[in-house]
Amino acid sequence: MVWENPFGKNKVPSVAELWKNEKKQYRIWIFSYPLLLLLLGVFLSVQLFLDLDIRNIGRAFSILSILFTVTSLFFYVYSVFTSYKAKDFAPLGDRSFFFTFVSFSTAALSIINSTIVMIGNLSLNNQNFVAILTIQIILIGLIFVLIPFFLTKVLKIKSVFKLSRTLFIIEKRIDEMKKDPKAYSEFMNIFDLGHQNPMNAQQANNSENTQTQEAQNKPKTKEERIKIALEKLNLTQLHEIAQKLEISGFEQLKKQELIKLLTQILAQQDSGK
Repeated sequence: MVWENPFGKNKVPSVAELWKNEKKQYRIWIFSYPLLLLLLGVFLSVQLFLDLDIRNIGRAFSILSILFTVTSLFFYVYSVFTSYKAKDFAPLGDRSFFFTFVSFSTAALSIINSTIVMIGNLSLNNQNFVAILTIQIILIGLIFVLIPFFLTKVLKIKSVFKLSRTLFIIEKRIDEMKKDPKAYSEFMNIFDLGHQNPMNAQQANNSENTQTQEAQNKPKTKEERIKIALEKLNLTQLHEIAQKLEISGFEQLKKQELIKLLTQILAQQDSGK
């Protein structure tokens, strides 16, 4: 998993601001995806009934794929209902995408198996040949092109709302920390943000006057200073910072991904106030 901020260095919109684009930007992807899952289940069912060999293991793959597709569709529809009720797409697809992955895997095995069966047992004169070939083409298009494309769009929508919600929690946490100036100053000093403290700012100016050449080689932007400071910390220390900021899912991030996330958040927070 790679963390990316789709808004770059711009301020991340709030969930309420993002929701204003629900009809214009998100609705078509949100509702088209379950329709494709429904089509997948229908065509897998048709393929199941057109299969020539009842003993074929492809039937087992088809049945499993249909079951997992239906389960994925159920959880997705439920998450859509929950998301619209909360006016937040962060919960979108919760518990659904795992079943989708299993469904895709079993469906792909089913298609491979049925294709082998079709090549080995069917002839152009067989009455089921055209129907099975058509089903195969449609299933291949659904599983390997359409559904992955729409799934990617849905995941992007979910990630944007999740990012907005996460940053809101972090900002709230930082605001709480600011109520204790001493604790907040100690926390921010980890990133060499001495200018936050007037005394530190004065010391920084004195140091800059006496060590001009050295200062020229130092990173100029606040974001660069934070990034360099974070890179000196080990993963355990980075986890402690993420935990203080109540960042959810930080354990899943690699060190460089976590550094990128913390740099973006802290630089924006520090300059945006």
